[in-house]
Amino acid sequence: MDLELKHCTTLRSGIGVKLRSPHAQALRVRIENSVVGAVRLPSDAFELAITDSIVDAGDEEDAIAGSEPEEVGPATTLERVTVLGALWVRELKLASDVIFTRPVHVEHCQGGLIRRCYVPPESPATPRREHCQPDLAIEALGRAATPPDTGASEALAAEKERLQRRIRPIFTSTDPGHPGYAQLHPATAIEIRSGGQAGAEMGAFHDLYEHQRVVNLRRALDEYLPLGRQVSIHFVT
Repeated sequence: MDLELKHCTTLRSGIGVKLRSPHAQALRVRIENSVVGAVRLPSDAFELAITDSIVDAGDEEDAIAGSEPEEVGPATTLERVTVLGALWVRELKLASDVIFTRPVHVEHCQGGLIRRCYVPPESPATPRREHCQPDLAIEALGRAATPPDTGASEALAAEKERLQRRIRPIFTSTDPGHPGYAQLHPATAIEIRSGGQAGAEMGAFHDLYEHQRVVNLRRALDEYLPLGRQVSIHFVT
């Protein structure tokens, strides 16, 4: 049994579902191309799949969690999603091209995969991570580090902290009424703006391939712009 939301906006009310009977058939909740508020689903007899969407906790702390206080949400799959809030789920089967703005909490980390996502450094144990940020930048920093000593260790820790501050999502706006709502600001680190699949940005706007379009435009301008002329790119929305 499935519950599907496509091309919907439910910001203030969010999504909360409960089964009347504990013996009811399992329910799969699918959200596609939507902007939704906090999602509250029981951990048992449910499965959540969200693609190409924004999940905004609003004034709440948790964007995805269980239907009761202190309860985690169900087994979850996220693809090309911007999560404005914390995540509390029983299992994270897959997170691909996702921006998590607050800590990720997964009860069962033995399975599942997080790939090409931004995961806040303060997140506790998570499933296996591949090509995520700021993980990649910190790993590269560790490989380039000199043999450890007291001074080098302190410098390495300071550089790691600097990387974590630099590589984080910056949004044009988090106000749902703003044209740039949940869009990555150009000041966002390139590791996030081009860290998704096929070199696209992470998050809900992955399939716009904005970074590639800007790069192609700059190349065309360099080739055809008259000598001595300069140009700047300004985003309308």
